[in-house]
Amino acid sequence: MNPLNYVRAALSFRSGLATGATIPRIETKIPPQTVSGRTLAELCHLTNYPSNGYLPITFPYIYGFSTHLRNMLDPRFPFSLMGTVHVRSAIHQIKPIGSGSRIAATCWIEGHREVDKGTEFDLCTDVTVGDECVWRGIATMLRRKARDDQDRALPLNAVRPPLDGVGARSAEWRLPRGLSRQFALATGDINPIHLTGLTARVFGFKGAIVHGSWIEMRLAGTNPELCRSPNVEFQCEFKQPVTLPASVIFRHWPCLKNTDHVELRLLNKSADKPHAIATIGPKEITK
Repeated sequence: MNPLNYVRAALSFRSGLATGATIPRIETKIPPQTVSGRTLAELCHLTNYPSNGYLPITFPYIYGFSTHLRNMLDPRFPFSLMGTVHVRSAIHQIKPIGSGSRIAATCWIEGHREVDKGTEFDLCTDVTVGDECVWRGIATMLRRKARDDQDRALPLNAVRPPLDGVGARSAEWRLPRGLSRQFALATGDINPIHLTGLTARVFGFKGAIVHGSWIEMRLAGTNPELCRSPNVEFQCEFKQPVTLPASVIFRHWPCLKNTDHVELRLLNKSADKPHAIATIGPKEITK
């Protein structure tokens, strides 16, 4: 990824959407190519992801991110990137992708939604091998409202996802200070908020923070059998950033409503606040 794109993102100013307007379709295609085995090995090492002859189920998001960044720098895109955050992801792995496959991708943005905290839009990615679509993903981004009206408390009747469940198992993960910098170099996603404490503080963080894509790959990789199966869905919602160095608690348990799915939680050290909430399991196909 070109580091100058982050400079452009930091310096760009956009006026926002005009009344009655929406984000036009901005689309870029990535031609077929094979992913570097060295890159995959490094990513699997950094995330403890099982190296099983297939691309990680979350990898296509990393693969397409630099293209999405270019799409968001297109003059037709109405928002400045500063203040825009990744809030959740939804992935459908139609078929597991062999690590030596030549993959192509279509990356696009189109439309928006007004929500309580601001404006949401989706970064959409379809991945193909030959003429067959094998993976689809949506990364939802939030363009926040002004600070004075973005932090309202949840209503008393709001549904809060549980941080523990029946049969839950826990493990402590210790994340070293340089983890996000190593991951940035392996992926090419060298956003300054991930590089050092100093560069992160420039953008308002207390220290370097972990990539959302690291969290997704680390959580998904705890279920290797599902990760190499066809027709699997993975969903992840981000709650608060992980500032390095950190000790975090991983919890997982079978979903009560759908026992084929697994609930995944990444919590703070005291296990009372979530960093990320995710599920993985077979996708139900409706005809």
